[in-house]
Amino acid sequence: MNKQILHRILLLSVALFFSTVLSAQADEPDPQPTHPSWWGEEAIDTTGFSPYWYVLPQIGVSMHYGEGDVFELLSPSVAVSGGWQYHKLLGVRVGFDGFHTYNYQARPKRKYQWDYLQLHAVATLSLIDLFAGYDSERKISAYTYLGGGATMAFNNDDANMLAKNGGNFEKVWDGTKTMLMGRFGLGADYAINDLLMLNAEFAASMLPDSFNSKIGNGDNLDWQFQLLVGLKVMIK
Repeated sequence: MNKQILHRILLLSVALFFSTVLSAQADEPDPQPTHPSWWGEEAIDTTGFSPYWYVLPQIGVSMHYGEGDVFELLSPSVAVSGGWQYHKLLGVRVGFDGFHTYNYQARPKRKYQWDYLQLHAVATLSLIDLFAGYDSERKISAYTYLGGGATMAFNNDDANMLAKNGGNFEKVWDGTKTMLMGRFGLGADYAINDLLMLNAEFAASMLPDSFNSKIGNGDNLDWQFQLLVGLKVMIK
């Protein structure tokens, strides 16, 4: 799958995401009663939902999709995000994550490492509330998100050393390299109380092919996956 096809998939995902959101909003009946606001008559939400801010620190494992067994490519990952749930279905979130990651030179087989930091902004959509309706007493929630940002990669000494020794690194870089990225994921929360939620999340970042200093089959984009757990602290 080449870059052009992946770009089209990303654009289609964005279109489907927002069409689903707009469709869900259009199907919702207007709650009653209303009260005066700066913008005229504003509907009162009678479902019990109140907008809130939150902070989400997470730890877990990361894996670069490359040449090697899954367990050989696992590395630690740390993430911190902050978000605003402004609607029972919709929210926005910004955050950063990173640590280091691994890949392999195929022949001869050599493991190499580099560091990275990802900065991202995403739109979130509550899946259970979308299909089952909002319930303020529900303990478990699930969500998906879609967005993008920038990745800063650095400390690429291993790849440079292997390239100087005849390794096949067509896109090797030195210093600090900044690149755009797409990001999507799935997550779940379990409410401990009114202010704390246990969190588990899968995230995928779509990156330029130069991220791992090598050309993939068909000049594919590079992928970085994460499995994270954390504690969501709500600020109401």
